[in-house]
Amino acid sequence: MDSNIMDMFEKGKVVKICAPMVRYSKLAFRSLVRKYDCDVCFTPMIIAADFMRSSKARDSEFTTNRADRPLVVQFAANDPQTLAEAASAVAPFSDGVDLNCGCPQRWATAEGYGACLINEPELVRDMIRQVRSRVENPKYSVSIKIRIHKDLRRTVDLCQKAEMAGVSWVTVHGRTAEERHQPVHYDAIKTIKDSVSIPVIANGDVKSLKDVESTYLHTRVDGVMAARGLLANPAMFAGYENTPLECVWDWVDIALEHDVNNTQTYVVYCWKFPKPLSVLWPYLNHHVWTACIHSTTITANLLRPTGMYPGCFSIFVFCLISPLEVNKTHLHVPLWVGSWLATLLALTT
Repeated sequence: MDSNIMDMFEKGKVVKICAPMVRYSKLAFRSLVRKYDCDVCFTPMIIAADFMRSSKARDSEFTTNRADRPLVVQFAANDPQTLAEAASAVAPFSDGVDLNCGCPQRWATAEGYGACLINEPELVRDMIRQVRSRVENPKYSVSIKIRIHKDLRRTVDLCQKAEMAGVSWVTVHGRTAEERHQPVHYDAIKTIKDSVSIPVIANGDVKSLKDVESTYLHTRVDGVMAARGLLANPAMFAGYENTPLECVWDWVDIALEHDVNNTQTYVVYCWKFPKPLSVLWPYLNHHVWTACIHSTTITANLLRPTGMYPGCFSIFVFCLISPLEVNKTHLHVPLWVGSWLATLLALTT
């Protein structure tokens, strides 16, 4: 069922949005955050040219279902025709398409994608126009996500040109392409908001519902987008300071529903639904062996709810250790030992 995202902005409340995150903001994670007051979700960034060139890419990069709405599909593109074709392909299954004009990674800018587009306002304008002419649904949103230029006047110019071309709304990450962890420039976001008549979304350093409220007070934007804050706490938009146990169990159910195959999820499933050892061991043996093989590769993702090996056990342990302010990069050994202890607990209960 189609959803009109623009109607949400007109209701007067701050729209809460899950950001596009490579590898993370896929269907399973979107299903989780929607349970906890997330209004709109983005897909991970998809390369439009690859998406149109390869059926394999289309199958692997874009997955959705009827409950996954409102949904915005984000593309990286540098050609109006290619972006329009990609938007037309996903339009029947989504509520909007977004052009990535903010990714600062070198590979992206080298290919003419992402943050380098803030220096190409005419190209951005042409891509928006082409999508508008290709997608017939007038309620289908066309948006851009940008970073700010060192010269704020150029950022304002880009947004105004995009508005004239028919863009529905703009998301502003309040840092330049060179900035990573520096404070967000809220004044710049407010200047952009005051310079256009379309909705503006603020992005950057949103890690709690209080941050959503303070960002709104600083900028008077129409919505707030979160990325890492939701990875740390998928229930953040519902006002939870820490991930509740209910969210952990929700992730178990969603992981099983979407056939997310990983050791931590299976261990907690065994913990939640104890079974005789004769039934569990063939599966546990396989999963523990897999954990041994990948124990060094999953360290970077171990504390993320949907990394390469997503697992609710990771969330559960994160809830326990997050107040300790310890170096997470040194936690893979105790966490892996903890998964063994959880396995033993599952076998003895």
